[in-house]
Amino acid sequence: MAPKLWSGLLKLIIKSEVYLSWTGIPLPQQKLLASTAGSNARIATWIKAQIDYVCTELPFQDNYFWRVYIKGCYTKECCPEYLKEENFRKLKKSIGKISITTETVTEFLQRNPSHNKISTFILLDHMDWMAEKPQLLTEEWTEILKNVNENPKFLWRSAASNADFVLQTNVNRGHDSPLPLKDILEVDEALSARLHPLDRVHTYTSLYVASLKSSSSMNF
Repeated sequence: MAPKLWSGLLKLIIKSEVYLSWTGIPLPQQKLLASTAGSNARIATWIKAQIDYVCTELPFQDNYFWRVYIKGCYTKECCPEYLKEENFRKLKKSIGKISITTETVTEFLQRNPSHNKISTFILLDHMDWMAEKPQLLTEEWTEILKNVNENPKFLWRSAASNADFVLQTNVNRGHDSPLPLKDILEVDEALSARLHPLDRVHTYTSLYVASLKSSSSMNF
């Protein structure tokens, strides 16, 4: 079915900035994707390669991300864990521990009580959106590192094949001079490389799992 799906017209459409914007990819992330693909014109080829990988290399029976894209619904066997019947009681029991906010990460952390330290940060791809505004990344990571516990874990992904702009972010440390994030975080390259090919969405070029290099040397 690939030749029928990847018509010349479809390839022409998905090269355009308008199409990529419609799919929720902001311009800064489009630029990162173009740098990875080689050019704007090759983005269509890159997208095709990712979808081919999902359809031919990853198990499809439990890929609820693409099932809902294609069929418009989940099944009892193929859905997120929070929708499975056997997990309903667990969720109901913990409902009081769940809070929802529409703030930015920085705004939330600025009002987070100092005693409420956080162990895990799942940052997804939103830092791509700030790739051209390093000051926003500085503000966010400064707040993140003020709010971590002793052994935090971090995960993020990017449309860039090498998201150096994240690790080059300067982090403010009170009266001390700023420190680049690469001197603070240790990326687990082996774990990141093992997990990335298993990503069932598979529309991001790189994945990062990291921890603090040495919590005792941090001063925020």
